Amino acid sequence: MSLVTFGGGTLTIGWDPLQNPWLGFDIVSSWKGLLHEEKCYYTELVREIVLSEVRMTGLNSWQAEEPEPMLAFLEAWKELLPGSVVHDILDMVVLPELRVSIQLWEPNLGSVPIHLWVHPWLPLLFELGNAYQLELEELFGTMRLKLCNFLCSWHPSDGYGYNIASLWKAVFDSTTWELLMFRYVVPRLELVLLEDFEVNPANQKLDQFNWVMRWASAIPMHLMVNVMVKGFFPKWIEGLHLWLKTNPKFEDVANWYRDWKELIPKEFYANESIGRQLEFGLGMMNQAVEEMEVARPGLEEKSRVAGKRQDKAVPATQTNLEAQTNMDDIDHELNLKEKGKIDQVQFEAKKRAVAFLADAKLGSTTDVDDISHQMTLKDVIEAEAQEHGLLFRPKPGRMYDGHQVYGFGSVSIMVDFRKEKIYAQTEETWSLVSLERLLELHKNKETMSSRMRPLHT
Repeated sequence: MSLVTFGGGTLTIGWDPLQNPWLGFDIVSSWKGLLHEEKCYYTELVREIVLSEVRMTGLNSWQAEEPEPMLAFLEAWKELLPGSVVHDILDMVVLPELRVSIQLWEPNLGSVPIHLWVHPWLPLLFELGNAYQLELEELFGTMRLKLCNFLCSWHPSDGYGYNIASLWKAVFDSTTWELLMFRYVVPRLELVLLEDFEVNPANQKLDQFNWVMRWASAIPMHLMVNVMVKGFFPKWIEGLHLWLKTNPKFEDVANWYRDWKELIPKEFYANESIGRQLEFGLGMMNQAVEEMEVARPGLEEKSRVAGKRQDKAVPATQTNLEAQTNMDDIDHELNLKEKGKIDQVQFEAKKRAVAFLADAKLGSTTDVDDISHQMTLKDVIEAEAQEHGLLFRPKPGRMYDGHQVYGFGSVSIMVDFRKEKIYAQTEETWSLVSLERLLELHKNKETMSSRMRPLHT
């Protein structure tokens, strides 16, 4: 070892900055104070003494899989290291080691998960901005190839695949991430549902379904909807159809339906394709309750539904009317029951069944006397707008997430009638709001507009 003395301070040469990052900190800090008007000399001094030690130790003993010692040193010395020295440490030590380690990383060999030693460097590299844009793109490109190769031989039953891949969603840009999911994950999720998943109310196995749902938060919604519509719902509807043909207890069917709705993420309900599948299942259950022939799922049913859509759009209040018709049927059967023409047990079961179906459609309570008096959410919004002298009307040609966009005064809103929720456009996002908050947003926007109007004299 040797000593360097400057300005009354002595620094040991040959020290290990990664094992003892604070050694020499006070001395170099005093140098910075003495040379505050001679920044070039201070930078050169740090480069010759500190950088050389960091470089030697880093190249000889530091490994990318253990980022903490190098990060701890940079954090400890961040106030003393000139920017050019930080760049030198990254260029000479950190990035070369990261490149080599990423190239050698193989997820199937039980190596340290790559996010544990790459992600800690991202805040610093992003903070330095454009200076390391090309380096980041190179690292991410290599990482994408590694993930692609890994996912090519991956099976949805392997949770390690999700653990490795999902952590890169926030790092890759949205287009890159969507392509990665579309090419390597979505097809395998669809396949495992089509080939291995079965709907069996008597003995339901959920392994394959859970493998798919594991990815629900990582895969873009429209891709997950395709997985569900292609791989899950055809089997779900076919299983329900076969079960209803055996005349099961409706309480069992209702519980089965509720259980599945609990398993499907709630954010899926807002999607119209998912909603149609659930409604079709409810329609089959309703047919069984009414002792009608249950429509067989398949091309014939798809054609029938498509024909209905072409003929005429279903009014928003039709669901209420259908539910009210079911309630009227209950009242009629109540009269028959009193005359002794309907068995008590059968009547009670059917009454509970129709009440359940009405509840599922309306998303509300099933009190018979209250059903006919319920207002739709659209009615409530229109009444609120009229009360405050505001216009509430659809904006032609504007849609968001499959829903019509409306104008409520000066605020653009999207109404999810199925979930009975209102979303307002605030700056660049859509936020869930109450009617009170919606009025507040309108007033705030009007106030801002009035302040921006020029004064005329």
